[in-house]
Amino acid sequence: MNRKSIIMIGPFPPTIGGVSIHTSRLSECLEEKYKVYKIDTTRNRLKQLLKLFELIIRLKFELEQFIVHNQVFKIEFSSTMVMLCKLFRVPYIQTVHSFRLKKDDLSNRKILFIKFIINNSYVIIGVSNKIKNDLIEFEQNANNKVCVIPAFIPYVKQISSSDNYEYISQLGIESFVKSHEILLCANAYKIAFYNNEDLYGIDLCIELIRKLRNTTNYNVGLVFMLPQIGDEKYYNTLISRIEDYNLENDFIFITKEVELVPLFEFVHIFLRPTNTDGDALSIREALFSGVPSIASDIVERPLGTITFKNRDSSDLFKKVIYTIENIEEEKIKAQEYGSLQENLLKKYDLLQHLQGDARLP
Repeated sequence: MNRKSIIMIGPFPPTIGGVSIHTSRLSECLEEKYKVYKIDTTRNRLKQLLKLFELIIRLKFELEQFIVHNQVFKIEFSSTMVMLCKLFRVPYIQTVHSFRLKKDDLSNRKILFIKFIINNSYVIIGVSNKIKNDLIEFEQNANNKVCVIPAFIPYVKQISSSDNYEYISQLGIESFVKSHEILLCANAYKIAFYNNEDLYGIDLCIELIRKLRNTTNYNVGLVFMLPQIGDEKYYNTLISRIEDYNLENDFIFITKEVELVPLFEFVHIFLRPTNTDGDALSIREALFSGVPSIASDIVERPLGTITFKNRDSSDLFKKVIYTIENIEEEKIKAQEYGSLQENLLKKYDLLQHLQGDARLP
């Protein structure tokens, strides 16, 4: 039996999203050194909880040391995981990919649960400094507990061009890609709202394409990757808006569970017009692929990202025009910044550190 093991809790593909991609890549990389047991939160929660309970009991008797690493932060769920790990004296690690909670909006009970999670985790991984600061507002001790590690884990650049052409052919967008001189791309896990606004800025993307087509001579198309629709009513409103603007040939949704990375071979500019965010994995993937990236300034963005004022469609338009006019220069910058992105796997090598920690049971 391998004496070094990790129970990884989180979403796994085929569900596509930043967290599932991170969880999958991290697990694959860690499998080179550790035995990784997967608890997939996209499946039946009760069955997965029973599987986790069984795993902890079995591994507790078979292994000298192992870790439970949870990639999903939900107050009740994470609290339950912490309690379970405390009961069996197992080190618990919590990764927080997104944190939009505010004290004023929560009951005292939920605030106490957040404090409980913070104080009883061995370490909390926040994907951005903003998340760390937000957690500190709930519990000062978070300053000592939270380690900031961006979620990006470099993908292996071994996909051939022929595979990528097959990818766009299977998506049915080969003619769309070929018919536009400049291709923009944006993505969302599913339609969501924050502060009663379109969180992922799909509305901004539609207005951007409308303005580019009506006021410039650039032949621009935009592919919006939307694996899950979520809000059908709002989605239909967006489709109607695209039709009203006569943008059917210039704006297309892809509503399939597919990875974003293969599309980057054809994309000239990546957009991230969110009105709140964690550390967006898609931006780092775009930069790593050498694709210039434009994002809202709502949070600190990765080095090399071009930012525009949050929810400001005019500023977004200006930044897109600037990038198009300086596309070769911006590609070089993106490639430089992308190659500088640190391989963060060594920071995830927590088990070896834990095994030598005298504070642990």
